[in-house]
Amino acid sequence: MPNLLNGDIPRLDSTYLFQKSNQLRNEFKIVYTPTSKIDILAGFEARYSVLQGDYITNTTGNTEEIGVSLSETPAGNHFFVRDLGLYTQSTYRILSSLKLTAGLRYDNNIIRNTGGYGNVFNPRFSIVFYPNTFVFKVIYAEAFKDATNREKFSTVAGKRELTNPGLKPEKVKNIELSIGKSFFDENLNVNVAGYFARYSNIIQEVSVDTVKNNVRITTNQNQGVGQQEVYGINGFLSYKIKNLSIYGNYTFTNPWAIDPVDSKREPILDVDGNPIHKLRIGDIATHQANLGADYMIKDFLDINLRMNFVGKRIVGENTTTPNNKAVFNPYLLINGAVTYYHTKTGISIQLLVNNITNLEYYSPGLDQVTYELSSKLPQNPINFNLKMMFEF
Repeated sequence: MPNLLNGDIPRLDSTYLFQKSNQLRNEFKIVYTPTSKIDILAGFEARYSVLQGDYITNTTGNTEEIGVSLSETPAGNHFFVRDLGLYTQSTYRILSSLKLTAGLRYDNNIIRNTGGYGNVFNPRFSIVFYPNTFVFKVIYAEAFKDATNREKFSTVAGKRELTNPGLKPEKVKNIELSIGKSFFDENLNVNVAGYFARYSNIIQEVSVDTVKNNVRITTNQNQGVGQQEVYGINGFLSYKIKNLSIYGNYTFTNPWAIDPVDSKREPILDVDGNPIHKLRIGDIATHQANLGADYMIKDFLDINLRMNFVGKRIVGENTTTPNNKAVFNPYLLINGAVTYYHTKTGISIQLLVNNITNLEYYSPGLDQVTYELSSKLPQNPINFNLKMMFEF
């Protein structure tokens, strides 16, 4: 309003963001097979990093030397980080068609002297039974994802002005059951898998009180307060006849936030005022499918055609993105590629065409919708890529 009253000329204001980090990484791995029935894998990795915390920003040019950090980080805007990982896995073949696998990974993270997430252990177990042309699998696995530097140290003026260097990793526990079978001398392969995953410590923006420039303000901070459960089924098939390969897959995804809380860490309530136990996660399509074909002509010309289907993505009321009132209808993308191989020289030339029908479609915005964050983002129209590759 002040700009309109003053008669200011409309203009574009640019903010340049810079980030520079360095890392030295080393990994050592060993595989030991003491008998024909036992395989043992072990490894160690170490990463020593000097990571930038918040973005360096300026509005006048494209050089970081004149920029400043958005947050006033104690002891400077760079952090020394040490990551150590130790893992082992053993496979034991009980029968010719039955094997068991057990593994464990240990990770340790330190930021400066006293920060970091400390120790994390993640086990893995599997049973694989493959009689004749069948394959049955039962897999249990745990994993974690450390918070990114952006989630720990970056800020957004007027929205998220408090960092959280002590963010703990997100954690998932997953169990999967699958069955596969091959037909016609393994020219046709079919596989169906179902899984259940439980996520904890999901990062979410939470409203907090803090002091900035000796003034108490309310702003947002990233905190690990979310829990999720995801049920899913995936089916895959592939078929090969002479120079033609056909492949396809279908995915059913049913994702839920468990005991969700709002930005004040208060339970989200239903229309009757009762806490909601399960809330559909927004932005994710329940149904997705892909179908492709690949045809090779006399070992020098390959033609590929792919179709990607994405079902309706649910947003708005009764989802984790209630402020997004946009509609994201199902869409079907068609992509293709033609590759020419010159076998004598090892040179190949490939032309890729994405979104052949020039379909107009959108994806949900990256955050809760506000006056400055878009509800939907337009995706690429028809586009071309030309590649030249050389093998030697």
